[in-house]
Amino acid sequence: MKPRNAKNYLLLCLIAIALSLPAFGAAQDKNPASWTKKDLEQAIAHAKTADDHARIAQYYWFEASRLAGESTQHTAFAKMYGSGTGRHCCWLGAQYAKQARQEQRLAEIHETMAKSPARVRKSMVRR
Repeated sequence: MKPRNAKNYLLLCLIAIALSLPAFGAAQDKNPASWTKKDLEQAIAHAKTADDHARIAQYYWFEASRLAGESTQHTAFAKMYGSGTGRHCCWLGAQYAKQARQEQRLAEIHETMAKSPARVRKSMVRR
């Protein structure tokens, strides 16, 4: 490759890298309450610092709160509807409550990781 072509190639690579960098930090720039599932996956994949895990925990706390609200609402619907549709609402309320507890547990795990990321990661590796 001639020196001129090598310089152009290098310049093109640097431009491509510069344009792709914002995508790697996109989830970190947003409020965790507005993250999509893709933002969450990206945040988890790139989490290295205590602050990264604290933001992930914040997302899970937000989701737990949202799901708990859905559970409360469907439980109220169950009382309103009585039998029939009420049983369906009661079941949904229980499912939302179960999912809310799972999200709370994930939030607690990431809060623990935020306090000591290296130690927790090593302890979570299955042998």
